Amino acid sequence: MTITNNQRSFLRKRANALKPFVMIGKNGLTSTLIQVIDKTLEIHELVKLRFQDLQDKKEAITQEICDLTAAAQVDIIGNVVLLYRQNPDPSKRSLVLPE
Repeated sequence: MTITNNQRSFLRKRANALKPFVMIGKNGLTSTLIQVIDKTLEIHELVKLRFQDLQDKKEAITQEICDLTAAAQVDIIGNVVLLYRQNPDPSKRSLVLPE
């Protein structure tokens, strides 16, 4: 999934009030963690992840998460990653992205 700079800016503004839903620790990426991230994206569309460990590998781990969940990386700020995936059901979408 790709998003434009305008959409990225819109999503960053929406994410200011969010707290991280998922913490990535010393165990790294597990199948259970991927399932949790996938389910959270399905429900909320816009998700913050916090790296409590493995900060030096956050870009690679984030890319792997995006590949496995079909999400788009919106931003990485410090140890916090912002991901977005539009809900396939239009009636359950909580965000409408600008063109």
